Amino acid sequence: MIKIQKDIPHPKGSGSGIAKYPFGEMQVGDSFSLEGLNAMNVYNSAINYARNHGMKFSKRTVDGVTRIWRIK
Repeated sequence: MIKIQKDIPHPKGSGSGIAKYPFGEMQVGDSFSLEGLNAMNVYNSAINYARNHGMKFSKRTVDGVTRIWRIK
């Protein structure tokens, strides 16, 4: 049988607390280039962040440079 215990504090997560990408700092219309980064990995991270924070992002490549824009 599993014993239920009360009043045991939940430990903080093991994450560093430092964001890998600046999604949370972006305003609508802001963008950043993905030079030297895997565009699809970063865009997938943007989509996941957007789902959890009520935002939308767009990825476009113009003249060989891929950028991610915050659009909502």
